[in-house]
Amino acid sequence: MSVNLDSFQDVEVPEGEVLDESQPVKKTKTRKKKKGTAIDPQVKAAAIAFSLISFLVIAGIVYVAGPPAMEGYQAYLEKKNNPPEEKKAANGQAPAEAPAQ
Repeated sequence: MSVNLDSFQDVEVPEGEVLDESQPVKKTKTRKKKKGTAIDPQVKAAAIAFSLISFLVIAGIVYVAGPPAMEGYQAYLEKKNNPPEEKKAANGQAPAEAPAQ
C-alpha cells in the first residue's frame, strides 16, 4: 500500500479561526476532589495505642517463650544428628568406644 504524500497540503489557519466548524470545541469538566471523612482524633489515638500494646505483648511472649523453645529445638537437632548407639549398631555401623575415665 502506498500513499501519495503530494496530495496533502500545508494549510495555514489565520488566528482565531477554527478549521472544522462542524464540531465545536467542548470544554472539559473538572471534577472536584471528594474530601475524605476525617477520622476522629480519639479513634486515631485508640488505634495507635492498640498497635503499641499489641507489639509489646508479642515482644513479651517472644522474650519469655523464646529461649526455652530454642533450647528444645537445639536438643531435637542434636538428637536427630547424633542417633543413640543402639541405632548406629542396627544400621551396620560400629559402636563408638566409650572414653576412658
